[in-house]
Amino acid sequence: MRFTRYAGALLVAAALHGPAAWAQTAYKSLNYLYDISGSKTVSGIHNREPNSAPATWTNRVNTTTGQYPALWSGDFLFSSDDVANRQTMINEAKAQWARGSLINLMFHACPPTQAEPCQWQGGVVSSLTDTQWQQLITDGTQLNSNWKARLDVVAGYLQDLKNNGVEVYFRPLHEMNQGQFWWAGRTGANGTAKLFQITHDYLRNTKGLTNLIWVWDLQDFSSLSADLTAYNPGGNYWDILAMDMYSSDGQGYTTAKYNAMVNAAGSKPVVIGECDVLPTPSLLAAQPKWGFFMGWSELVFNKNSTAAIQQAYGASNVVTQNEMPGWNNVATAPNIAYQRPVTATSTYNSTNTAAKAVDADGTTRWESGYANNQSISIDLGATYAINRVRLAWEAAYAKDYQVQVSTDNVNWTTVKELYGKSSAAADDYAGLTATGRYVKVYCINRATTYGFSLYEVEVYGTLPVTNLAYQRPVSATSTYNSTNTGAKAVDADGTTRWESGYADNQSIYVDLGASYAISRVRLAWESAYAKDYQVQVSADGTNWTTIKEVYGKNSAAADDYPGLSATARYVKVYCISRATTYGFSLYEFEVYGAASSAAARTALAGAAPSATEELTVFPNPASEQVTVRLGQYSQAGEQLTITNNIGQVVRRQTVQGAQSTVDLAGLPAGMYLLTLTGDAGRASRKISKQ
Repeated sequence: MRFTRYAGALLVAAALHGPAAWAQTAYKSLNYLYDISGSKTVSGIHNREPNSAPATWTNRVNTTTGQYPALWSGDFLFSSDDVANRQTMINEAKAQWARGSLINLMFHACPPTQAEPCQWQGGVVSSLTDTQWQQLITDGTQLNSNWKARLDVVAGYLQDLKNNGVEVYFRPLHEMNQGQFWWAGRTGANGTAKLFQITHDYLRNTKGLTNLIWVWDLQDFSSLSADLTAYNPGGNYWDILAMDMYSSDGQGYTTAKYNAMVNAAGSKPVVIGECDVLPTPSLLAAQPKWGFFMGWSELVFNKNSTAAIQQAYGASNVVTQNEMPGWNNVATAPNIAYQRPVTATSTYNSTNTAAKAVDADGTTRWESGYANNQSISIDLGATYAINRVRLAWEAAYAKDYQVQVSTDNVNWTTVKELYGKSSAAADDYAGLTATGRYVKVYCINRATTYGFSLYEVEVYGTLPVTNLAYQRPVSATSTYNSTNTGAKAVDADGTTRWESGYADNQSIYVDLGASYAISRVRLAWESAYAKDYQVQVSADGTNWTTIKEVYGKNSAAADDYPGLSATARYVKVYCISRATTYGFSLYEFEVYGAASSAAARTALAGAAPSATEELTVFPNPASEQVTVRLGQYSQAGEQLTITNNIGQVVRRQTVQGAQSTVDLAGLPAGMYLLTLTGDAGRASRKISKQ
């Protein structure tokens, strides 16, 4: 150990700033804090030096409690060996993200007057003169350039995280209100807050690091209330407000400190950025808006008994890693209903139109005619896996209503219904598992003598990410040779290809094995591309409907068509005219979509639900393989897929009976989604690979 502790913890995360308490942002991990606010607190621990062993304290919590913390924290640090092992630390951050953890990074930085590496005393713990500080915050000066050059170094690592889809809670210049660090203790517009603004703008705007969620952090001194004003860089510069709890005023976790933080944060999350004494479950119940607590490495074990540690990490109102949702299961921005086409059965006047319910303006609204049984419907433009719907009612709310979805705007499925609503409070339905392109709010009975009135209808979800054509049966009118067969167009290998005979009017089609609501088709052409072609679909492999056609294509660039709306089992590329003297050649033929309405209705009716209710996976967590028990409704020929945390299918196999074994050997540790797909729809289970 080089020093007792660093006085802060740097969270790495992304700047979007200022959503309302119910908001969904562009960041899954920030959305999660909003979602649990007031009910749960995420457990965390910092992993101080050495960077060569960046999970030491995370693992010790597991040894002590049997659980892993849900937040992992690391530090770029300043000494020679830790600087040399920054990539090791970053690799651990990627691994922890894959396991579903929140990622928190901090930077005990050397001052811009010194080169890296530097010492703790006289380096990180040092001061700048007023003249040096003024130069630091003045663009174009030597010290300003030195600081940006230092940021350039860490930006490379943060870009690595961005490239791998990792969101980072980023807390630079932490503990602004204590004077031992070279950056801290300077109040006012040109003080520490100014350097925070410079750092934010350079990393976000110049370096393009949009995966950072910015955390503004203070220590719990008696001056906290005043410091929340004196050191505030401005609400546009931070997403989370953090307090480091070391009983600096001798008072501990007081209600006054909690209230000061909550009031200063407004609708944004508040967190315990560092602590030595862990908060008790009863304390968190009394102060429920703490989004997470992060114990400081060895101090957790020095300041708390084993029983207290076990109690803190094992409490019912504290989240551990095994309870995290997995980042594929958390709603992400944008609100996919925003400014989408909308229709309503009636509108009371020309001002309060249906479009006002999807304009993201909480002061405008849709108002129906003064009658029961009215509805408003939104066309999302593509078929989505819908996981959340939020309804912001005006005083003229619906006493009874249903939320419905559809893939075709004709056949509707109710996914949520409410009868006897007694107030105009907003209704927020997270955790939905619906598939559709259209979302309807069907208002049955009014609560007032007026019509129905909604300020906002918000819908959240994700586009399907599984390539339904992967390794499915494929047929082609011709193949030039025995190497470049039709199967090569659905093997997810961008170096192999299908090649037709040297003639016009050739085609290739794929059997998806079940009826799907198709929302996207992607064609990766070889240099022998089609000048004119059509994308067609069919329910029976005989009667075809054209859903996309291209005439006069003039390059071999891939064609990607999102926003399609078709229901079919078979998808064909009908190549009409060649662009070269060769045949037609496709590297990849990809199809994306979700189970069709017919399949979903069959499952809801209870007819052969393809093990939706009986699908079990064991052991879980697993290491080398899992056994999948499908139940009485399983059918030979159904598909099992394993998808990683960025949506890539890493395993696929065909069901042979009521129980199957899936090989996980060679897959990195982390969270995966196992999906069973058949004629009656699909069922999924999360798998933890150790």
